[in-house]
Amino acid sequence: MPGPDEPNELPASCPFGEKALNEELGTQFELEKNSCVFASKDGARISVSLAPAVDNKTYEETRASYEETADQFATLEVPGQAYAAWSEDELNITVGYLDNAGEYRFEVRALLPTDAGAESVEDLAESLVSLTVDKRDEG
Repeated sequence: MPGPDEPNELPASCPFGEKALNEELGTQFELEKNSCVFASKDGARISVSLAPAVDNKTYEETRASYEETADQFATLEVPGQAYAAWSEDELNITVGYLDNAGEYRFEVRALLPTDAGAESVEDLAESLVSLTVDKRDEG
């Protein structure tokens, strides 16, 4: 599994900044102070949270819940484990990603994948995971 050799048990800061996010997605988000929430003037939001990667139980439970309740669900092809779950209108997207660095959760609201330069929800989700891994490895 990709990521550090030892699981991270400390809360982490945001894995990337607004500049990196905007370059990746072609958007104009601003990072809200003291959080890992990106907001745009038109109301779109992306929030990122990270839980320690002590075990996979929480990730598996959350994944199963979204798979059961979301309008649409897909397993992503990325290093580690990841999924995307979304509403029929694609305006509410949740992405879960797990590797040894932790369990990341991305909540995307009021942003269509096409408005972020992606062809689909899966493409947008994979871009967020890729950005997280790339920027985290830089730091």
